[in-house]
Order: sequence, then C-alpha cells, then structure tokens
Amino acid sequence: MNAAPDTSVLVKVQDLKMHFPVGGSFFRKPNSFIHAVDGVSFEIREKRSLALVGESGCGKTTTGKLLTRLYNPTGGHVFLRDGEQELVDLAAIKGGMLKTFRRRVQMIFQDPYESLNPHLTIFDTVAEPLVVQGIGTVADREARVAELLEQVGLSPA
Repeated sequence: MNAAPDTSVLVKVQDLKMHFPVGGSFFRKPNSFIHAVDGVSFEIREKRSLALVGESGCGKTTTGKLLTRLYNPTGGHVFLRDGEQELVDLAAIKGGMLKTFRRRVQMIFQDPYESLNPHLTIFDTVAEPLVVQGIGTVADREARVAELLEQVGLSPA
C-alpha cells in the first residue's frame, strides 16, 4: 500500500549541483570546473521559512538562481508543487508551463539598491509584479498587496 504524498512540501531539492567550466574555448574542453553548488538537498514546507546562510562565495545566489530556473543545474533535481498537488521537476517544464512558473516564483536579490526602487513605496514595489503580469483589477491588487504586507507584519498596509 502506497502512502499518500506529503502535500505540505512546496519545494524539494535533491542533490543539487552546479559546476561552472573554467578555461577552454569553443574548440577546447574546459580545464576544470568550479563547484559552486555540490550536493545540496532540502525541503520548503507550506507556511514555513528556510534561511540559506553562509560566507560570501559559498553558493547561496547560485542556489537561488537554480531554484528560479535562471540556471539549469549540472546535476540533481528541483521539484515544485503544482496546482494539482503533484511535485513537478523544474527541468521538465517548458513553454506555457515555464511562463506560469515564472509568474509564481521570482528572486529578490539581496542588494537593496538593485532590488528596491527608492522612488516607490513598499506597497507599490510589492504590487509591481501583479501590474506587470496583468493580474487582477486595481482593487484586487490593492487587497492582495495589503494582505501580503500584513502577513509579514507590515501593518497597517
């Protein structure tokens, strides 16, 4: 008898690897590889947070780029729960599914001068992706942004 899948897991990372080639050229193979991420595994569960910490150059940003499909991994797997409560391998998604994925998952880089526009309020910054993606009416977006800001303790929104 098979156990029911654990629907609390939103993201599952198994033995994730990213090796960047060093040296070489169009006609020659690389001399060696930088092992930016090597064998990383973790799960992110519903209503939980995960902190990825470490010294500069240890692979935190590369891991984030792998999770958002900005890079394709050298090895391992990244699974994301879809609307049907199934874990889907990110390497397998293409076309419309990839576009839907990019609407759901985005990376916010840690440099506040690169990721936050000082001319926008926090409210407008959070609303911007909804506007760009054409999600909801103005009233819908205002309600959703207020809800999100309150969820992270920024109230009143």
